[in-house]
Amino acid sequence: MDRPSLGKRSSFPALQVPRQNVQSQLVEISNEQKHRSFYGYTYPTNQVPAPPQNPMAFDSSWPLLGGAWAVTNYGHFIATNTINEENTNRIHILSASQDAHGGYQGLSNVADAAVYLPQTKVAWDPLGSGNGTQLRMLSTGDCLRLWNLNMATGKLDAVSPLVKRSKSNPEDQPAPLTSFDWNNIDNSIAITSSIDTTCTVWDLNTKTVRTQLIAHDSDVYDVAFLAQTPHKFVSVGADGSARVFDLRALDNSTIIFELPPKFPGDAPAPLLRVAANPTNANLLACIAYDSPDIYILDVRSPRNPASILEGHQGPVNSIQWAPAHVGQNCIVSGGDDCQALVWDVSRADRTPTAAFTDTGQINSVFWCPTGEYLGVTSGRTLQAVGFNRY
Repeated sequence: MDRPSLGKRSSFPALQVPRQNVQSQLVEISNEQKHRSFYGYTYPTNQVPAPPQNPMAFDSSWPLLGGAWAVTNYGHFIATNTINEENTNRIHILSASQDAHGGYQGLSNVADAAVYLPQTKVAWDPLGSGNGTQLRMLSTGDCLRLWNLNMATGKLDAVSPLVKRSKSNPEDQPAPLTSFDWNNIDNSIAITSSIDTTCTVWDLNTKTVRTQLIAHDSDVYDVAFLAQTPHKFVSVGADGSARVFDLRALDNSTIIFELPPKFPGDAPAPLLRVAANPTNANLLACIAYDSPDIYILDVRSPRNPASILEGHQGPVNSIQWAPAHVGQNCIVSGGDDCQALVWDVSRADRTPTAAFTDTGQINSVFWCPTGEYLGVTSGRTLQAVGFNRY
């Protein structure tokens, strides 16, 4: 079966929720057009595309935190998770539907799953489903959860929670998990980060722990495998450091970056998220708590960032490198300034090359594997935003 498309690009030149003053596509910013505003880099208002007839968006009953996009023989599937501290939370599975002519129709909610606590991250199997009907998904929150989506029927099943119990007191609840990464070379391996200072490597085939290590002096907030290896990973945490580990030699780790304190005597701000470039094992990006900056790191040159991307006018909440065929140095960020910005980190001017503006703070940004679209969550809405490689 051929790999599906979301439809002809000409069938929906703009993708947006029909709200006033919402930019519907990522728009390239030339040097002549670039200027500052309260919301960061924008573009002339006379170039805003007209709203489409059928918005490619999904509205939940609760605020949405994150998302992940998969392209399969059965179509495009998007997973997104709610954040609600008072009630049961949900994982929504969305499908990008098409008409008989291959045109775009919109996003439909094809499956749901209830979870008690908000999930901190969701991700599809990085190696896909092959030719089968089952697509695996992972999520973290109170534990690591493995899911199966039957793409033919639209049914989402929880396979089993993966929990590491204390040997001394098996009844104790494990510490909440802040994030995870799924290895894209060996998809039997996943690694989780936790507020108990540890990172845990899981064998998804046996549902058991391979190893656990104390990674930081305090909470670990994110973790990511380096490109093209099942052995090396990077973690960031509340101590303001980014550390690289090798599972083959866990006696040592390398601190590749420590965020300096704003004022002498202060503790550094926590590093909240880290993203590993999918093709270059030396290139990383991370963001700090309450900071508008994105730190680009080169593991070969520890301590100092290779560059700092400055374009947001509020804290950055989410970063993700683009698929390799979009550009090996391309990354997207989303933040409290209602902006999603696309950057090419190889450019000397270190300014955004494309921008999308929403009406609310952006919680997460994530790429479609084809590179044609970006998923953006803001408030209770998830949008698919068109991206034209320039």
